[in-house]
Amino acid sequence: MPADTLSRLADAAAVALFGDAARRLPFAVTPRMKEIASATAAPARSLIVAAYIVGTGVLHSRGTFSATLRGEGAARNASLHGLVDAMVARSPGLCAPGTSLVIVHNVDVADGLRGGVEYVRVAADGLLGRMAPNSARFVLIDRVLRTHPRYADRWACAFAVDLADVDVLRAPPCAALRDDELVVGQDGCGAKLGGWLAGRARRSGLLEHELNGSSARTRALLSGRSEGSCIYSAAIVGGRRAAFAPALATVAHQLRANFARRAAAAGADGTVPFWGEDMVVWNAIARERPPSALLAGYPHGPANLPMY
Repeated sequence: MPADTLSRLADAAAVALFGDAARRLPFAVTPRMKEIASATAAPARSLIVAAYIVGTGVLHSRGTFSATLRGEGAARNASLHGLVDAMVARSPGLCAPGTSLVIVHNVDVADGLRGGVEYVRVAADGLLGRMAPNSARFVLIDRVLRTHPRYADRWACAFAVDLADVDVLRAPPCAALRDDELVVGQDGCGAKLGGWLAGRARRSGLLEHELNGSSARTRALLSGRSEGSCIYSAAIVGGRRAAFAPALATVAHQLRANFARRAAAAGADGTVPFWGEDMVVWNAIARERPPSALLAGYPHGPANLPMY
């Protein structure tokens, strides 16, 4: 269906649901959404990168990596292939011309192509092996995009997505994104989620250490003083190289540095993995950007539909 037809239908649906107020609501179809929908594909290479990392320091009963903890050996490898195959079946555009789906993992699955998907085995050992996998994945994705011979300096846009939390995906054409525009999904809005994020920020130590130079606006969000705010999601992040590469490098550095600090304080036998740090640092990165340099999700943009 043509993009302009889709836009007209979406506008009509919004008015039908909300009346004339729809034209004033932040979650109506915006001109920026229409620009992206009507953009034509360019020959620039886009990477969709997802991670499947088994951590040794802590078990996570829900979310991205729950499947990695239900088996060993062949069963765990089949779990990885099953997750990827299901996502490709829902989103065949993941393997469209000019787009590559890359799975970064640390289980016994060989490097190379399988069903059009590229698998890259990495080592999550040492300090990384003790981190929560949700945090370790960004350190490893950053490393692959910067140094792997098949990918470093060979991509124009990249998007890191969560294999479990992202159900259907169509990445925007690389040409549709501005050089400084960071793509970040939306998690949800309201006091409960804001309180959860603030608790993660305080308990992890990020607010006092890695993020202590953040603006007052960001610190208000991460301290639980920002009423009714929406929080961003680490399940969809990306953009053109100029925007995404430095943001990803900053996130990877902050996550690794904060874990190393906690690990040193705990000693050799301490239990220091902590879940939710990835959400904290990506929210800080997003809040520090001007609105014109951020392509967010519902209700402020098209990066994703509401999760809840």
